[in-house]
Amino acid sequence: MSQSPKTTSAVKVVGVSKKFSLDDGSADIEALSEVTLSVSQGEFLSIIGPSGCGKSTLVRIIAGLVSDFDGEVELLGDRLSGPHPQVGMVFQEDSTFPWRTTIQNVEFGLEMRKVPPAERRLTCAKILELVRLSGFDNRYPSELSGGIKQRVAIPRSLILKPQIPV
Repeated sequence: MSQSPKTTSAVKVVGVSKKFSLDDGSADIEALSEVTLSVSQGEFLSIIGPSGCGKSTLVRIIAGLVSDFDGEVELLGDRLSGPHPQVGMVFQEDSTFPWRTTIQNVEFGLEMRKVPPAERRLTCAKILELVRLSGFDNRYPSELSGGIKQRVAIPRSLILKPQIPV
């Protein structure tokens, strides 16, 4: 009798709670209370709810950007202790670098990984074409609409091929 291989969740959240204190110290706001979920590799999950219900807080915790919470988070079988190299995140706010063109923004992660310039440009050109932004290669964020700037953030995150895109 053979044992089936152990399956590891891509994301495992167990009993996660988060409170924010008001600046004047008068009260705490409960953003999350005992959230538990598991997402398998290859599974797609949408988190929906009204404004202020904790969706962004949960995503920021999973991305390793918030550390002061109760409960546990595992990514790819490892207990979360900070930003994880296999998580790619697109922020709600514009996060393009204003001094870099679209293609320079997208190639930033590859540049940090010391990918040679010619290979970076070829890879970026392909992904910009895939997301239909190839006509914006040499435009700076100040020359782009808010929606296009957000679209630049998607290939910038995906170009590093994260196992967990959030």
